[in-house]
Amino acid sequence: MLGIALHDRRLGMVERIDTPPIDQIDGMLAATVPPMLRERPTAVLVIGYETVTGQAVEAVEALASALAAAGVDVPAPVLVTPTGWRHLDCTCCPTGGHPLPAAEHPVGLELSAATGSAPAPCRDDLAQRLTPTRHAETVGAECERITPEQAEDVTAAALAWSRVLTASTPITDLPAHVLALAAVALTRNTVTEFRDALLSHLCTDTMPSDLLDQHTVQAIRESVSIDPDQPPAVTLDRLIQTAASLPDAHAVPVLTVVANYAWWRGDGTIARLALDRALAIDPGYRLAALLARAVDLGIRLTR
Repeated sequence: MLGIALHDRRLGMVERIDTPPIDQIDGMLAATVPPMLRERPTAVLVIGYETVTGQAVEAVEALASALAAAGVDVPAPVLVTPTGWRHLDCTCCPTGGHPLPAAEHPVGLELSAATGSAPAPCRDDLAQRLTPTRHAETVGAECERITPEQAEDVTAAALAWSRVLTASTPITDLPAHVLALAAVALTRNTVTEFRDALLSHLCTDTMPSDLLDQHTVQAIRESVSIDPDQPPAVTLDRLIQTAASLPDAHAVPVLTVVANYAWWRGDGTIARLALDRALAIDPGYRLAALLARAVDLGIRLTR
């Protein structure tokens, strides 16, 4: 099920929760309602997904009621089945619900054109996007060839990240050494200044840049510019493709950047999936572990 925060007509944080058994609904409410209220939304959409009729009704009603009791506007909750959707407790919807729109439905096409992405068919499809592609072995070999001196060249690294984040060239068409330098620069000699300066630049208002290495900050500011007309979903998609272009040995820092950007944008599902892969590879990677805790608690990244 989903809880989607709205700030007037702008989407905010999205909570994705596995539909709990009836005896665990109170725990679900304790985990989901406080983070949502901290967002101060003007409204929250509550959507339940069912594979068995009636499976999500109690949880959806409980979440909607708890939010409404806290003073949040909750439009009529929606139940979605494999064959259709309907409003909860609605007498106007067809008995079998409204048919689900196909991928080529005009609404889906408009959403894709406007935001740069469209809803995935299922969570597994999203997870698959973060798994290594056949290109990963080639990029991994390039990572091994990068010398410490090359990795410490913050100007070259910033230029590599500029090519990663600019949509003029598909990620699959970027040279392997560009993706390799972008990845290796995030952990040059175990120093994290470049990674943190990049995150400060991408996710504004999450950390004060004056606490970071100013040479690195300036190099990134001068080289890494994102077209303001480029939808954030496009930027996130390019980060996801970059992570999928890396083998496990070099993927964790980039996966953490993916998760950080996704969570900052309010996409908890992508953030969680990226963190799952990162922590499965390296449970001790500190930033991934800290970010996973923030996601679990629903703490948004703001300064």
